[in-house]
Amino acid sequence: VGDAGRAYAIARRAGEQSQRLLAWEQAAVHLEQALDALDHQESVDPRRRIEVLLALGASQRLSGNRERRIAAYQQAIAIARAIGDAALQA
Repeated sequence: VGDAGRAYAIARRAGEQSQRLLAWEQAAVHLEQALDALDHQESVDPRRRIEVLLALGASQRLSGNRERRIAAYQQAIAIARAIGDAALQA
């Protein structure tokens, strides 16, 4: 599998770069890769996952992918509720 932390960092940066270039579909691909990398890390702050899901939802919204956008936002809300973070639930 390699270094999941490094894979996360690379995918997250690539997603952010794609967003800056308005390449929304490509950003979504990279952000999904970042989420996959988080799945392979031992200890992950749930807020980090929420941040990636929110960025993914935004990219999906701007690329016109309604179903995936809703799924990303629903996952983010569920995690925020699970950790009791009212600010992130809003």
